[in-house]
This record gives sequence, C-alpha cells and structure tokens, in this order.
Amino acid sequence: MANISKYNSDYHDDWAWSLAVKGCTDNEIADAMHVSRKTICSWKKEHPGFAKSLNEGKDIADSKVERGLYNSGIGYYVDEEERTIEVGKDGTTKLGDLRTKKRFIPPNVTAQIFWLKNRKKDQWRDVTRNEVSGIDGKAVEFQQVQVYLPEKEELE
Repeated sequence: MANISKYNSDYHDDWAWSLAVKGCTDNEIADAMHVSRKTICSWKKEHPGFAKSLNEGKDIADSKVERGLYNSGIGYYVDEEERTIEVGKDGTTKLGDLRTKKRFIPPNVTAQIFWLKNRKKDQWRDVTRNEVSGIDGKAVEFQQVQVYLPEKEELE
C-alpha cells in the first residue's frame, strides 16, 4: 500500500480528481487522504499536476450543478417507471407490465430568479435608492460648517 501522506503524482493526482469531480471540498479531500488541509494547500502550490487535477475535477462538478440549476429554471423531463398490478376475479393480485413514461418537472421560480440575478445583473439585481428631500420636496442643500475646538491644554 502506498504511503498516502507523502505526495505521489501517480496516486494523488487521480485520487484528487476523482474526489473533486464528486463535489468534495479541500477539507473532505484532506480527510480522505489522511492529511491536513494545509498539506493539500501545499501540494497545490508545489505540484502543478495536483492543482490541475483538483481544478479540473471541481470544474466538472460545478458544471453539473450549473446544468442542474439551468434545468430547474426551464423545467425538464424525467423517465419514471411504473408497474401495473393486475387483480384477478378472485381478488388475487400479481405484478403486471413495467412501463416507462416521461414526467415533466415544471420550472422552479427560485432557480429562475437566482439565474437572472447572477447572469443579467443590470436588469435583475435588487436596487435600493435612498433619496433625501426637503419639506417642500426639493433637494436638500447642505452647507459646510467649520468647527474650531480649543487646543488641548498641556498639563504641567
């Protein structure tokens, strides 16, 4: 068995990729490899292949989530299996045919809002404007005031 606490590119790069593509964080990868998170950070700095493997795996995992968010925003179809149950005249039952049918999952409004606020920020971000006006509704004019404070007296 390989010594997993000592970096080995043939071993750790592929393992890091396989964990990252499943959505594991650096902490979880460190736990799986029985090293500290600090070791993972050092390996990323010292071994470009390790950093590349982690980044590629994380990019794939992120892409899957992005695609899922997109599908949730527009709606999608899933295949569902159902089995019929046949009931005889005497009340006995037996399993019938297995059928596959498509079911539409409708769009999720929260996913749509999240998508639009992040992808179309100029049109969809929440904007709060605070305006100050005078009693007559006109703009308030500010005046600059200078305040003179006495010098601090030195104690003898």
